Amino acid sequence: MSTADPRRFLYRSLDPDSARRFAARHLSACEDGELFLQYSASEAFGFDDGRLKTADYHTSSGFGLRGVTGETTAFAHANEISEAAIERAASMLKLLDPRTAEPAPAPQRTNQAMYGADDPLSLVPFAEKAALCERIDAAARPRDPRVSQVSVALSASWSVIDIVRADGFVAHDVRPLVRLGVQIVAEQHGRRETGYHGLGGRYPARLPDRAHGVHDAQADQGRHRIRRFAATPGRSQPAQCRSDGGNGTDAARGRALARRQPQLHCRAPGCQ
Repeated sequence: MSTADPRRFLYRSLDPDSARRFAARHLSACEDGELFLQYSASEAFGFDDGRLKTADYHTSSGFGLRGVTGETTAFAHANEISEAAIERAASMLKLLDPRTAEPAPAPQRTNQAMYGADDPLSLVPFAEKAALCERIDAAARPRDPRVSQVSVALSASWSVIDIVRADGFVAHDVRPLVRLGVQIVAEQHGRRETGYHGLGGRYPARLPDRAHGVHDAQADQGRHRIRRFAATPGRSQPAQCRSDGGNGTDAARGRALARRQPQLHCRAPGCQ
């Protein structure tokens, strides 16, 4: 398997042919089921009070083996992708009765690509991500003298997935995901108000470019709500106002985010 193939992270001690053989051997007696292989890498940055305070990186891999007969489901999983681990997990399938119906058909295939396979963790250097957080902080603070705190959260993940069925069907997917959130806290006459804005999606190559163009808008939105809160009479408790451009949990929401401006929702009295 070439070094450019993302599946190399799945098949380190197991090869694709062995995965198909295991699925056929252990799932052929079931009405439905699959061998699910996944590798995942994630990182998160926390920028607060003008400093990078947290930086986290994590990788994990594992598999799940599921068999279904009638109304009974057997499932086992492990964080080690190896022949021995899959054999141990397959012992759970012995709890199922032999199938009495034809196996479920394989899902319909598609060649439509909903998002790219680029790795957002390695595509953008560490220094550039830290600099992005610093630029957002620098853009937000001069907007209003009442801004007392700016917090930036930048996270990304990259997952490689293979789903192997007993009939030889194999589905493959690579899932990049990025998320950027900015929280602005302002204080005036002893009262503190908070504004928040976030964006995200499955577009790793475009995140720095998009964030470079919208971090000023994030500061403006937070400041706008702070002013509206301050104008509300009779307020004694801090209020929060949040705007969310989509959590990036799927490609459709990511594309919708790119086509429109975020919808703003304020929970504070007097903020419509």
